[in-house]
Amino acid sequence: WFGSKSNGLTRLRQDATRNYGTALGLVDPFVWTVAVADDRLYVGHNQGLAEFRDHRFVQIKNSELLPNRVVYTLFFDRQKRWWIGTRGGLVLATIENDTISIINDFPGLAHTQINGIVEDNKNNVWIASYDGLYRFANGKLESFADKAGLKSRKIRFVYIDSHDQLWVGSEQGLYKLVDAEFVLVGDEKLKRAHITHIAESADKSKIVVGTFQSGFALLQENKVDWFDPERGVPTKSALYIQPIKAAMLVANTDGIYILPEADLETNAEL
Repeated sequence: WFGSKSNGLTRLRQDATRNYGTALGLVDPFVWTVAVADDRLYVGHNQGLAEFRDHRFVQIKNSELLPNRVVYTLFFDRQKRWWIGTRGGLVLATIENDTISIINDFPGLAHTQINGIVEDNKNNVWIASYDGLYRFANGKLESFADKAGLKSRKIRFVYIDSHDQLWVGSEQGLYKLVDAEFVLVGDEKLKRAHITHIAESADKSKIVVGTFQSGFALLQENKVDWFDPERGVPTKSALYIQPIKAAMLVANTDGIYILPEADLETNAEL
């Protein structure tokens, strides 16, 4: 499933796509985020939150209680609570009977855009924002802005890999958490890159890093392999990356392209 700027929700199945938009009840066609919880599909858009159910969109009530109507990121935690990040703030909530009930509205984050949310194996919730990285643990919110090795407040992405390793993507490089310190990783190009997405390869052997201006990279230990327009990929930006069986899906503002896994293993032009 993919969100789009003007056509709502799109389903990709094999080589065919199908669009689900305003004709099916979606209040606003600009979908920022998509999340699945308990086999139920939710989308965040410019006017709140909706569930896609029985081939129609059901708008979730009480969206006006959110700190900002633009729902930018969604995360469903192990306690079956929703973390709803917006263009200006974050709430912790439950959704029942198509209605949001807010548990915590985090006043300290009301001024900033929430870009990503993940949960580690210790049930710590890590929050990426344009005001730095935050951790919610034991009922308290802690800021990591300008400390523990992080040199950028503009945090674009957070990711927990299959080994419970925390990765942090900023507008000035990629970090990983090592012994309570954030360490800048990769080659000089990656250390300067505007990170847009982090994922794990299908075989769990590599970290896949999308950037705003340099395509994407595969990171394995200390080796970085770049895939950019000089290598043959269509555009400079890689805003979203999804490894799938025998291929890689890469999305940007112009659409989606698919790279066969065999092509990623060669040094030839794509």
